[in-house]
Amino acid sequence: MGCRGDWVLRSITNGDKDEFGMGEVGKKWETKYGTKTLKELGLKLPKNLKDMLMKLMEKVSWNPTQCDKIQTIGIIHSGIIFFLLLRF
Repeated sequence: MGCRGDWVLRSITNGDKDEFGMGEVGKKWETKYGTKTLKELGLKLPKNLKDMLMKLMEKVSWNPTQCDKIQTIGIIHSGIIFFLLLRF
């Protein structure tokens, strides 16, 4: 089962369900330092984006020219705070 995000971006062309992004949402900035948000931003989101990136690279048979064009996107929204994380 693994870690799941609050929402996932998928491409559903030709019956394939390729994931290329995910997001985490929190109602508010939890503590004085926002530790829940920082945990998701520093641990959970990058790990899931890396897994998505590896699956997409495997799908194109590790072709360097196609792998250079792949990117994943991650978003964390917590109260009025918004973080955007891109992986190339």
